[in-house]
Amino acid sequence: LLCFAFSFGVATLSIPKMIPRILPRYVYIIPFASLILIGVLSVVIMNFQHGLILCWTVLPFIGFSFGVVHIGTEMCVLEVQPKQHSGKVSAAKGAVKLTLRALGILLVGLW
Repeated sequence: LLCFAFSFGVATLSIPKMIPRILPRYVYIIPFASLILIGVLSVVIMNFQHGLILCWTVLPFIGFSFGVVHIGTEMCVLEVQPKQHSGKVSAAKGAVKLTLRALGILLVGLW
C-alpha cells in the first residue's frame, strides 16, 4: 500500500508541474494511462503468484497510472468548467461521487 500511495502522490504532484494545460494537446495521456491501468490490473495481477514481487514491482505502476488518470481528469474538468460556476461543478461532482459510493455500499450490503 505504501508503494501504491507513494507513486500515486508522485504522479499527482509531478504531472501538473510538467503539463501546465492538458487540453487539447495532452488529452491523449488519460486514455493511454487508463489502458495501462486496465492492462496491468487484468493481465498481470491475474497471472501473478508471488505477492512480494507484485507488491514491489507492479503496484508502483498501478499507483502512478492511477494518479495520472486522476490528475488528468481533474485538470480537464478545471479547464473546461466556467469560472462563475466552479463551485457548482465541484459540488455536483462530490454529490455524484458520494451517491455512487453509498449505492455501491448498499448493494454490497444487500448482497
